[in-house]
Amino acid sequence: MKRIQRIAALAALLALLAACTTTTPTVQIETVTITFACKDYQRDRYRDLAQEFHKLYPAITVAFVSVDEVTGNAPGTVSTDDVYKIAAAADTFVDSSQILGWATPQDIVLDLTDLTKQDERFALDDFYPGPLALFQSGGKLWGLPFEANLLLIFYNPKLFDAAGVPHPQIGWSWDDFLEAASRLTIHEGDTVKQYGYMDPWPFYSLPAFAHQKVGPLVDYDQEPPLARLDASGIAEAVQWYADLALVHGVMPNPTTMDSMTRQRFPYEQSPAMWVNFSHSKDSFPKAGIVPFPEAGEAATVSWAYGYFVSAGTVHPEAAWRWIEFLTRQPPDRYARGIPAHKSVAEETGYWKELGDETAAVYRYALEHAVNYPGVVNWGLNNAFEMVLQGGPVEVALTEVQAKVSDRLAEAAAEAQRPPEKFTVASPVPTPTPGGTLIRFLAPYGADQTAYRALAERFHQDHPEVAVEVSPGASGSLAEQTAAADCFAWYGLLPGGFDVLLALDPLIADDGAFSLDVFPPAFLEPLQTDGVLQGLPLETDAWLLYHNRDLFDAAGVPYPTADWTSQQLIEQAIAFTNVSAPEPIYGFCPRDDGAYANAPDYVAWLGGQLFDADGRPTFDDPIVVEALTRYADLITKATPPSATERGESRWPYPTWWGGHPGPVGLGRVAMWSDFYDNHRGAPPLNFEVGVAPLPAGAVPLTTLSPRALFISAQTPHPDACWDWISFLSAQPEAVSWLPVRRDIAASEAWREQAGAKTADAWLAILDRGKTNQRPWAVSMAYHALYWFDEAFADVLAGARPAAALAQAQSKAAAFADCMAVGEVTEEVYRTCARQVDPNVVLPGE
Repeated sequence: MKRIQRIAALAALLALLAACTTTTPTVQIETVTITFACKDYQRDRYRDLAQEFHKLYPAITVAFVSVDEVTGNAPGTVSTDDVYKIAAAADTFVDSSQILGWATPQDIVLDLTDLTKQDERFALDDFYPGPLALFQSGGKLWGLPFEANLLLIFYNPKLFDAAGVPHPQIGWSWDDFLEAASRLTIHEGDTVKQYGYMDPWPFYSLPAFAHQKVGPLVDYDQEPPLARLDASGIAEAVQWYADLALVHGVMPNPTTMDSMTRQRFPYEQSPAMWVNFSHSKDSFPKAGIVPFPEAGEAATVSWAYGYFVSAGTVHPEAAWRWIEFLTRQPPDRYARGIPAHKSVAEETGYWKELGDETAAVYRYALEHAVNYPGVVNWGLNNAFEMVLQGGPVEVALTEVQAKVSDRLAEAAAEAQRPPEKFTVASPVPTPTPGGTLIRFLAPYGADQTAYRALAERFHQDHPEVAVEVSPGASGSLAEQTAAADCFAWYGLLPGGFDVLLALDPLIADDGAFSLDVFPPAFLEPLQTDGVLQGLPLETDAWLLYHNRDLFDAAGVPYPTADWTSQQLIEQAIAFTNVSAPEPIYGFCPRDDGAYANAPDYVAWLGGQLFDADGRPTFDDPIVVEALTRYADLITKATPPSATERGESRWPYPTWWGGHPGPVGLGRVAMWSDFYDNHRGAPPLNFEVGVAPLPAGAVPLTTLSPRALFISAQTPHPDACWDWISFLSAQPEAVSWLPVRRDIAASEAWREQAGAKTADAWLAILDRGKTNQRPWAVSMAYHALYWFDEAFADVLAGARPAAALAQAQSKAAAFADCMAVGEVTEEVYRTCARQVDPNVVLPGE
């Protein structure tokens, strides 16, 4: 019902917007093309909006510029000079309000004040004051917000209830907060098992606490503006916050951790309360939220994203129409911020869908939003760190007061000088008339710059075809085929997809192309009834990484491609020394969890868990032997954390972009990991070796392949074939591990991946097998619940034969029940409970 109401609300809003925007503009606009810069992953959303905008303003065409290409940054990184590059490359762009603190506003963006006055329909009071204030300075408006985020206290209700501590409420006091944090901090000897509170970002929190004591932290009535960081109330706030760590011990000292550790702390250490932004609420669906505790005037720090017009644009009126139109659109379906427009929030039903409790917190926080220049935040945080290191708070604040006031004076002087003159670059050329334009979705998360360079190179050889590269999405296969002519997507197909174009006729017409370059193991999953539907491109896979320093210290040869599974197990057990002051472990499985991939390891060790008909064979003697060997590996050679079991059969949290804790500390000799995760994780402070995992009865190297496909809907199949066949042979198109041996052996890819990784992957390719996980595509998969229960019993001391016999009895009964009639979700749940009343089903 909520979904229907939301759709109706969106329809009503769109109708209202259409009625408003069809009013004849006060300013007549010539026929122009303006450019808009956004991240690659945002392009699909804005493309659709640009088409709607063009219907309302036929004289204005919006062309796109890639922020990722313009800045040239690595994924997930930013630089303070980015905004200069973006403003020089595009008439309009989307970015955080924080950019206004990275440069003098008039040097990068256009003052919109006069344009707002010329637009009869525009109303500043339809914006929430807090987000809007982030885009205002010196009596001028430098951009338009569309999405706000708030800094809030998140808390774990279960921990509060277990300790008998009342849940925090809007308007709670500093004393309420400290009492709760103290009661929820748990000590074990000299260590803290559970902190009552954690703040990953004191830089943002401190201004709110300081504002509560003295009001505005900058006196803008002075000329130039003067910081007020030496006020006595601010000293009290900074000292109180530092004492949470120094005196009360309810918060870890943030100066003892790097920024990444602080940000991951709430996920890894599960404090009772922690600071986070409102857009992270979906990441903690069971958490409660509340504004900061109060000691005077309430204050909440906010930030916002908005739209800007470059100071170098030669089309200010058209650019204004575009960004003003954008602010009035319903939120993106993936957006998690608060609409900055009051009318958009109301008309789309945002507050109703949010829920009464969360909506009340957000509204209250918006009403008490405060924002300060980054230099003020820096000053408070710098003083805070001095106090945490033992310095007197008054001395620290006096020191930063002078520095902050000087910087505010410099900024005020800069704001008075004339802007730096520049002109936005001309829009990129459009395809020539008569040519073919195909749209290609690159692999999700891949480097778009590399693909666009390949598209340009392809165009030089095929001048009649232009390729528009867009970032891939994580939606369904049907969504991919509807959105593009051709695309890269996950390559293990269950079969029967009529949304894909069969490639066999195109290959037959292309006399120069041969499938022989692809390993059969990667082609087979892409065939349905003998018809090829995609070209293999790349895969992610497990590799065996090892700490060469530990191997060298032990005088043990490194793992090699011809190792057996038994050698790995024996060597892992031999390395393990839990009695040492700093225990050493021989092996750590992927994700630091023994349960998630136990079926893979058992199959690797020779145990076949299901027969050809999909029936469980858990009690087969070979399975018993394989589980016994795997249990030996886990109990005798892995860190204790590897045997911790999450709420489901998958360990939680499953980290991407990092290493298991003992690996990072250099206490693990060998570990398995995905290539993509290992290369993206922080570097380790020891030499890392790479080898293929031993071959085993079936490959343990779990694969996640991606392939190139053509949509059955495309009007340009031949052009798409030329493009994807070209791509399949290019090392630059490979983000993960190449499936073509010629690419894997190429110098270009060896240089990209490193010789050790390239050699390990070539050895795996030469084996010619992949782990297909046959149980994962049928209802037989659900019988693994009882296999997991048996494994848990074995780790607890049960005999493998007895535990597996009991699991087999339940799994077989479950299979018999499922074999009767049509298999549905209801039947599956009924059968599972019939076999085992204590079963824990997904979602429970």
